[in-house]
Amino acid sequence: MGKGDALNYFFNNLEEKGVDVLSTSFPIYATPIGNTIRELLTKEREEFGLSVQEDLEVKMSLFALNRLEFLEAFLLEDISNDTLIFFDRSPFSNALTIAYGMKNEENVEEEKIHSLVEIALGLDSLFVEKLNLKKCVIQLDTGEEVWESARGEDTDLYEVPQVQNLASAIYAIYQKYVGDGWKVVFTKQFDKGEGKRVWRDRDDIFNDIYSFLLERFGDFESRSGKGKRGQIGIREIMDSVYLGSKVDVDLLDDYSNSIRSNDKELMYETAERVKQQICSSYGEIRFRNEDVRLAFRSVLGRYPKIGYILEYNLGEEYILKLQEGLKGA
Repeated sequence: MGKGDALNYFFNNLEEKGVDVLSTSFPIYATPIGNTIRELLTKEREEFGLSVQEDLEVKMSLFALNRLEFLEAFLLEDISNDTLIFFDRSPFSNALTIAYGMKNEENVEEEKIHSLVEIALGLDSLFVEKLNLKKCVIQLDTGEEVWESARGEDTDLYEVPQVQNLASAIYAIYQKYVGDGWKVVFTKQFDKGEGKRVWRDRDDIFNDIYSFLLERFGDFESRSGKGKRGQIGIREIMDSVYLGSKVDVDLLDDYSNSIRSNDKELMYETAERVKQQICSSYGEIRFRNEDVRLAFRSVLGRYPKIGYILEYNLGEEYILKLQEGLKGA
């Protein structure tokens, strides 16, 4: 059961139990920041004059800025306190980013790994605080000592054994940081007849996760009726951050459908077109939440090369409007 399939199955079960859920898939590639992440991931760091360390820290910074775009939109929405918010990737997914950035290094010192984790947590500190993410983190793990892709050759940048195996050690550091709010749920179990670990039944996986949710958030069973499913994504970010944006409705639907169907090729293609239409139509960039605005400025101030990369991908006008939007009222 893949991640997208697992989340949809999980959402459907929660809705049947009367739980309201809200989901977002990160990175949100269709925003100007999210599209710049894709640009950086597909080019060599030397093209931007980045060292190995700078490349890693700039990528984590752009991920953090993408989450701040989301957070600005989220804080403007009227969302019930009873709504469960799900992310397929959270700030703790930087374990994969760090692992990929270090995959070619030999004898990596533990001190360096801890340092990078601290940097990552600092970049996302507001996001973690505002959404109380330490309350509940679910890590799906096969439990296998040697990681192998379940999709064969059809893998993304991070789905290679050396990256996933290093990431497991980094996740352990995040787990200590989160504490009791972190739950490892195994998706495979050892089958004596097969002599190997095999996939567990999806209902058993769901029950493990649901039991932990009850432990962390209380009983949902008292709620009547079917739960509602919402989403904060590109539409909400356009309305709250990139004011005046005009994007074809059919294109937005195609982008959203590509995420639900996990069609990455279509997602990248439609995200690029959405970004182009946003950048050719928006009138201003606005951050009404002061905490978000200050956090955004802090990340940009810490890594000035981000401005160069944004200008490379989005143009000088974007930088000028961003600077204006970050001044505040």
